[in-house]
Amino acid sequence: MLKKLHDYRNETYHRDQHRVDVIRPAVLIYFDAACTVLDHYEPAMVIGDGRPLGPELARFQDGVLGRQSPFELPRWVAKQLREEVGLDLPTVRAALVEHLLGRLDDLESGLAYIEENTTGDAIPGDGIRRMQVDPEDLEAAFDVQALRRRRYPLTMKDVRSWSERATAMASMEDKHELFAELAALEDAFESLERKVREVVWIIDEAANMR
Repeated sequence: MLKKLHDYRNETYHRDQHRVDVIRPAVLIYFDAACTVLDHYEPAMVIGDGRPLGPELARFQDGVLGRQSPFELPRWVAKQLREEVGLDLPTVRAALVEHLLGRLDDLESGLAYIEENTTGDAIPGDGIRRMQVDPEDLEAAFDVQALRRRRYPLTMKDVRSWSERATAMASMEDKHELFAELAALEDAFESLERKVREVVWIIDEAANMR
């Protein structure tokens, strides 16, 4: 999951690719990770010499929220921040499931759109086949029968399986298992998703040029 979050960060800051559909779940996971660090923070280890808490925690202790024991303050702050953001497990879980199912619905719609705009008599499954044709396989690119004879790694069964796995995440009770499944699912379909978006854009651009 950390590798996936690092990939999001690289896309945003190094490649200037701002994918709105992944920003919210990524931020939720980062925020939860920060709260988890607070849960395990032991300020007594650094204030035993009488030094005060840092300003980030002191503002909770000395502000309108009232004074808190420095030993319990980090856990109280983590709880408070999670409540303010609505970062309990059911909320995060629902957001991640909605996020994944929305993208998978778009993926399936995009594949159907590609089939609708393909010359010849396309049948269900031709769209995902075309997304996996080797650029050097000219026969499959121009002969639909050759396209259908080929064996490709992904089929529409995989797309449906991804949706089923995303739906099943709604019953997960372990936060780390939830985040790991999010990362695994995205790794499974992102490459196909990217190709489908590119082809849909090309089709739309060609239609607009008419």
